[in-house]
Amino acid sequence: MTRRRALLLSLLLLALVAAACGKKGQEEAVERPDIMGVVDAHAPRLIAISGVAAVAVGALDSGEPCVRIYVVEMTDSLRAQLPATLDGWPVDVEESGEIRPLEGG
Repeated sequence: MTRRRALLLSLLLLALVAAACGKKGQEEAVERPDIMGVVDAHAPRLIAISGVAAVAVGALDSGEPCVRIYVVEMTDSLRAQLPATLDGWPVDVEESGEIRPLEGG
């Protein structure tokens, strides 16, 4: 093997190792489905859980969109039935009390 060829192979190997190390610790961007579609798809199942009052799109304190689940009263049993994420979107649970339509509408 010529000296030049050995140098080129060494540089190529070094570049490959550097590229692999550069990705270590970085999260790859995961494409998530549209959050409105996620809410529409999961709301019927979530609303069927006793104690769930509503499901909507919300925002976390950071401003990141989330699936917001409103519950009449938070209990450990109810919390155990609710997901932490849905299709890659964070879920935020808020105790709202009973939600009823306005009269006279």
